[in-house]
Amino acid sequence: MVYPTKPFKGLQTECKFTIKTRPNPCPELNIPTNGARVCNGWKTEYARVCLVYCKKEFTVQLGYSPQQWYVCGASGNWLPSGPLPNCTLPNIKIGSGNDSPDYQYNSCHDDSVKQPYIQRLESSNQKALCDKNPNECKSDNVSVYC
Repeated sequence: MVYPTKPFKGLQTECKFTIKTRPNPCPELNIPTNGARVCNGWKTEYARVCLVYCKKEFTVQLGYSPQQWYVCGASGNWLPSGPLPNCTLPNIKIGSGNDSPDYQYNSCHDDSVKQPYIQRLESSNQKALCDKNPNECKSDNVSVYC
């Protein structure tokens, strides 16, 4: 930015300075009990987009949806606000046999949550994160915290 000035005695000068604006950082969300926080690992300075995943046999606690996205943008505020819900044992069995909902995992440390996260992201209202960054929207770039 350049700001021309004219002091009282008629001399002219310029002030030059640079203004940098950065998004407000997003506070870390908790890691759900018996579950995982799964988020994008790319462009995190501009957007954090997270889901709750639960260990197999567990489900998101009553009153919360496993389909709920937790999103934080340049404002630095999470919508909806945290904390993330914990995963609890359901009152009724979910699925049968080897079937389990797409938000459950056997091992948090394998890739079983990363690819489903990408698939869910690409078909969600948050898909611009993938549309604008196709080379980064890959399961290798998904962050899983458990």
